[in-house]
Amino acid sequence: MTLARPDRRFLCSVRKEKGPAVCANGRGAKADEVEVRVLDAIKQHLLEPAVIEEALREYNATKNAAAASASGQRAHLEKRLADVRRRAERLVDQVADGVLEGATVRDRLGAFEAQRVALTQKLAELASTEGPS
Repeated sequence: MTLARPDRRFLCSVRKEKGPAVCANGRGAKADEVEVRVLDAIKQHLLEPAVIEEALREYNATKNAAAASASGQRAHLEKRLADVRRRAERLVDQVADGVLEGATVRDRLGAFEAQRVALTQKLAELASTEGPS
């Protein structure tokens, strides 16, 4: 549908672009009349208290579900981060005790550090999307 000037009528855009051979609908609707009908329908059907209450209930349910999901994600990420930190500390302790040594230790510590950085970043991103409660 397209709005034609100068008389502001809604017309079939296919007919306007490709001609009457493609669309036989040559009728249009005055934009002013359409706007009045749409606004009346909104006032009549959407501004009723019951409709507004249902919309608010649906919004709150969606918002609460999203918050619960974010909370679960945060708890999972925090648990993984604590595990990575614990494992890195154990590895350092084993090196200090003389149990482990060499390039393998360096590689594993590097991997733990990369995981720690990634998890910390994900937690920060999650916190920034949650906003204040």
